[in-house]
Amino acid sequence: MAEAMDTTNIGTRKWLRIAAKAVGFSFLLLIAHTGSLYLASELGGEVVILEKSVAPNETRKVRLWIVEDSAIANVAWIEHGDKSASWIQQLSEDPIITLTRDQRTLQYHATLDEAAHDLMHRLRRAKYGWADRFIELLFGKSSETCTDATIRLVPTA
Repeated sequence: MAEAMDTTNIGTRKWLRIAAKAVGFSFLLLIAHTGSLYLASELGGEVVILEKSVAPNETRKVRLWIVEDSAIANVAWIEHGDKSASWIQQLSEDPIITLTRDQRTLQYHATLDEAAHDLMHRLRRAKYGWADRFIELLFGKSSETCTDATIRLVPTA
């Protein structure tokens, strides 16, 4: 005599397998997206390290791109975060920031420079090319929709 098959949980198990595969696939997409972003930003050109203040006596190191305009001597720009971020607000009280560039630690006088936003994007596109386009595609925002803060840097010495 053949045993009767228990079919009460077959539908549930099928949907759990489908859900587990969807979660796994989503996780792999997230890893691929993050990895692609990291590779493009690190391999796309020059990367500097900004030491920004996040709390009293606490700094955080952030890797980002830097640009210069050959027509404007001794000025560079970085773009990072929203202009309401605490470290940017602190620039009015203490405008000196530290960047590590070409394995040298340098200090700059930093100011929010909203007027240079479009210039920053043009210079970044020229300097970082394919990587800038790729990251723009990943984030789905162009220079027209970007709300990041543009920071003007002048060397202190």
